[in-house]
Amino acid sequence: MVFLSKYSNRVYFLNRKGELYKKLDFSKYSLNYIELCSPIIYDRNQLYIGISRYNIDFPEKAKISDYLEEYKNKNYFPLIFVEKSCFDSTSDVNLKMNAFYKRFVQDDAMTFENLKFAKSSKFFCFSSVFSDSVYVFDKEFQLVKSARINSDISKINSKPISILTYLKNRDKLSENIRGSSFISDFKYDSFRNTFVCLIRDKMDGDLIPFSIMILDENLEKIAEKKFDSHSYYDVFYISKDGLFIEKKNPIKRFSRTFSKFIYE
Repeated sequence: MVFLSKYSNRVYFLNRKGELYKKLDFSKYSLNYIELCSPIIYDRNQLYIGISRYNIDFPEKAKISDYLEEYKNKNYFPLIFVEKSCFDSTSDVNLKMNAFYKRFVQDDAMTFENLKFAKSSKFFCFSSVFSDSVYVFDKEFQLVKSARINSDISKINSKPISILTYLKNRDKLSENIRGSSFISDFKYDSFRNTFVCLIRDKMDGDLIPFSIMILDENLEKIAEKKFDSHSYYDVFYISKDGLFIEKKNPIKRFSRTFSKFIYE
């Protein structure tokens, strides 16, 4: 198991007994305003981590020109992807992922979200809440193809608001997400050589309607199912025994229950 200590830029490795057997310290990169962030994958002795840059001199009362300049310099809300070997040098740690958003949003878009990627034995898949497609990169981080997620249940339609709209009304950021359908999570199931895509629909009051799609190794759809948001949370985990979805349990609030997703 691999864990990331938030704000400290330290990565911890635990064995099956939960005992610490290795620690990697990247705290020196905090001096360069680089912060490690999820997701994190350890595979074949390689560590893949998301990073973000932050600017301590960013104006408290920022103007649209300040935001655009930060985007240009890849500082403000960047979604950068790195692997451990990149930390051997501080010259370039972004692995050619700078133009990711240019494929589906405008330059003045407020692309604020968590980085999501899945790694199979062949390639990396990146997804965004602002796109209806998954983007496939090879091991050199060159774009190979994009695959559209064709849901029969939800119309994926999320688009980012502009920076100007955000500056006029900062509540628009959350309102936009609450009223949209989007790819919320995308993971690789190494036990069955499939991909799991969670699609969130627009919110129904305080409920989060969602469906889960299973795709094969070529990103072709195998199955899709809508879950009752009164009975299930939009949370899942993958194990050798299958794919499990968290059930709501109003009686036992301090315990978590999961139900196996049968799709074959």
